[in-house]
Amino acid sequence: MKKRNKFFVALAFLGMSAGVTSAQTSGSCGANLTWELTGTGNNLTLTISGTGAINSYSAENTPWYSSRNNITAIVIENGVTGIGKPMRYDVIGGSHWYGIFFNCSNLSSLTLPLSSCADATVLGSLFYSITYTSGIYSTTPPIPLTGEYTCQWHQDATYSGIQGFGYYVPRSLVTVNITDNGVIKSNFFRGTNIPQVSMPLVTGIAQNAFYGCNITTANIPSVTSIGNDAFYGCGNLTSVTMPNVISIGSNAFYGCNITTANIPNVTSIGNKAFYRCSSLTTIDAAANNPNYSSDNGVLFNKNKTTIIQYPTGKTDVSYIIPNTVTTIGNFAFSGCIGLTEVTIPKSVTNIENGTFSDCSGLTTVNFNAANTRIFNRVEYPEYPPEDYVSVFSGCMNFTILNIGNDVTIIPYLAFYGCQIKEVIIPNSVTEIEPMAFYWCGGLTSVTIPKSVTTIGALAFTNCISLTSVINKSATPQAIFYYDSYYGYYDVFGIDDECAGYGFDYNHIYKKATLYVPSSAFEEYIGSYGWSKFYNIQRIEDENSINEVLANSARVVGFYGILGEKLPREPQNGVYIVKYDNGKTEKKLGK
Repeated sequence: MKKRNKFFVALAFLGMSAGVTSAQTSGSCGANLTWELTGTGNNLTLTISGTGAINSYSAENTPWYSSRNNITAIVIENGVTGIGKPMRYDVIGGSHWYGIFFNCSNLSSLTLPLSSCADATVLGSLFYSITYTSGIYSTTPPIPLTGEYTCQWHQDATYSGIQGFGYYVPRSLVTVNITDNGVIKSNFFRGTNIPQVSMPLVTGIAQNAFYGCNITTANIPSVTSIGNDAFYGCGNLTSVTMPNVISIGSNAFYGCNITTANIPNVTSIGNKAFYRCSSLTTIDAAANNPNYSSDNGVLFNKNKTTIIQYPTGKTDVSYIIPNTVTTIGNFAFSGCIGLTEVTIPKSVTNIENGTFSDCSGLTTVNFNAANTRIFNRVEYPEYPPEDYVSVFSGCMNFTILNIGNDVTIIPYLAFYGCQIKEVIIPNSVTEIEPMAFYWCGGLTSVTIPKSVTTIGALAFTNCISLTSVINKSATPQAIFYYDSYYGYYDVFGIDDECAGYGFDYNHIYKKATLYVPSSAFEEYIGSYGWSKFYNIQRIEDENSINEVLANSARVVGFYGILGEKLPREPQNGVYIVKYDNGKTEKKLGK
């Protein structure tokens, strides 16, 4: 296959170069356009000037082709309205498209107006591109000139039979100067290796325009709109100047390395606009901004009722959310790895998607939200929606949860998947909503006060390390009954997913000891749900409870009788349990 392609390309290069001589330095390239080469030796500048569109040429028939390797700068002046369309050569499995500047492999600077690029899908189409069909180039296209080009790679199902495009830009190209106003089209610079793009008159940057680009500075004084994912993944982008930007799309600066974002006139910001900007320490909204405000570098809505973005690179180890805040926005603190403690005030009534996700340094949460919801859900789906990211997802060091005395409801999914070790629920709480502590695999002890009357579906399901459950209520709450969303459910059970890892459906009931008021012991024994616990103990008073808590410990491993470490708790036979307080216990599987 490769030999056929090379043979075809060789024929194309050798066959039609009549009339082109090495002496040419100027001439016509359109009805009202001229071209000229200036400079000396291997440092030539190609300038195209006039009005109208450049003629379409096969690659080797461009008038400057014989000097292509010596061209280091190309200047296309304003007035040029079109750069000739690439010429197509079909080969087995796809097509090769040769742009008008094909093989200018030493080009370092390109100056052009956006108006000249109407026929250029992306920047690489000015140079070289490949379309390929399924099964020919697998998941990545071939590199035509090893080391000399970078590839703008796109999957595309728009065209019948075409599975993808590879567009190639000279690796030597380090500067692009855009000389007119207009909008940089979607994907135009995507994946390029160009560090410097000058665009003083550009008014808009479309979706994905610089996606994954090597750009280092974005000085965009005239831009008013930045599209979704415009600078997504530009890890070398350290500085952005955008004094007149009004709208910033979702994920616009995702993963960039900027340290400060000044947004004096921005009135619309999409979700996760500054997500994963690990060096970002300050987001600064002007005092007169109608929609946004900032406090100590943290971005809020105008009246500070919603916290929108806590800069990922802030070095503060603790943060107290202001008591004006009622909503913590989507991914507001996500990826803030330096944050170790956060306090959520009584005023918060809504916590949105993934707000503290991947805060790997977070150890302590002071939860004082009196009556809050997770992304404003009042009704509960059977399981979290597909796009749901739990509030503390990826917070692997979050082990200390302090629930304040103003809290009345522990909301749906609030601590889903957390590693907290112990939960003492205060007397102010009346309801634990469904899945509140679902999959808290490190939780060893939970204390439920007498004030709790309702425990929702799956609230403690898959809490595989539970060793003690203290329930102070004199009336056993329903924990096994029919629910319109969940059907028949079990609050302390093991679901099918967890059982797939080898855990018995009654794992928690076998492993954890249930402590209940002595006066209500018979009621718990007779309660269908609570009676599933294998070991139920009486507690007489608060001193008894404190003693239980003092003696509770987290399981750190299971061992065979010969001392060999076991991957999980055995379901039968004799084995040894090791706790984090240094104690060990011999058990018999049931």
